[in-house]
Amino acid sequence: MGFARQHLRLGKPVSLRKYFLRRVTRLEPPYILNLVFCALVAFFYYHQALGYMVPHLLASILYQHNLVYRTPSAINGVTWSLEVEIQFYILAPLISLLFRISSVWARRSVFLGLIAIIGVAQILLHANATVAALTIVFYMQYFLAGMLLTDLYLTVRPRVRTHWAWDILSLCGWPAVFLVSRDFLWFHAILPFLIMPLYIAAFQGVAFRAFFSNLWIATIGGMCYSIYLWHFFTIGVFFKLTRHLIMFHDFLLNFSLQILALGIPIATVSVLAFALIERPCMDPAWPRKLWQFLRHKAA
Repeated sequence: MGFARQHLRLGKPVSLRKYFLRRVTRLEPPYILNLVFCALVAFFYYHQALGYMVPHLLASILYQHNLVYRTPSAINGVTWSLEVEIQFYILAPLISLLFRISSVWARRSVFLGLIAIIGVAQILLHANATVAALTIVFYMQYFLAGMLLTDLYLTVRPRVRTHWAWDILSLCGWPAVFLVSRDFLWFHAILPFLIMPLYIAAFQGVAFRAFFSNLWIATIGGMCYSIYLWHFFTIGVFFKLTRHLIMFHDFLLNFSLQILALGIPIATVSVLAFALIERPCMDPAWPRKLWQFLRHKAA
């Protein structure tokens, strides 16, 4: 948003120093604490060898596990996507130069063209079978779609009213997002074009705008980083218990009860992680405040 405002001349220039420092202070503490905790549990609870864990832990902390081992992190498997996001954060100042294209239609055509070309190129080059599938190369179309949405949000949305027609689009589109199989050859080529209008509908619809702005939904969305970091770990730990307690021959019943049983610890751990770790890091001034606190204690 900041880069778009800068290049579209809708706001002041972004300080790259503050931008990168904010990424570090906001994302690193929750991430590193999660990885260290997961590694300790793997060592003591799953009896993983220390010699095996340490190299994988260091590679994950440095966001290099995808590239070094060509597999998702052995410490916390879901963090493979965070390694991709970090690559975007580094490249964002350069990619955002596309906002400097003065012609509105030319700028948006470039975004749409790049999204389409990258998606099709991945299919033709079989990129999903290479290490590129674990880098931003395989997901660039999604980041470009987000940047195009930012363009529309800043320049078009202020002039457009909400309408029920967007809710109809949402009712049809959201099921399609979850029904399209990841095994479908054109999945990564068509999904950005399916998601973009649905995101617009979330802002411009009547019912869906009310739903997504609901306090509870917005609060859960605000905790997404903590949920993302801790849910997989929590499932792995607690499933060792629930799989012995919930054993029915009916798959659907068994699956439903497992979701209910695991949902409680996932919610509990995520809320605690958000309140105790992530929420304090959302304050941009927390390093300075912590330093002042420590100096005061030392004095």
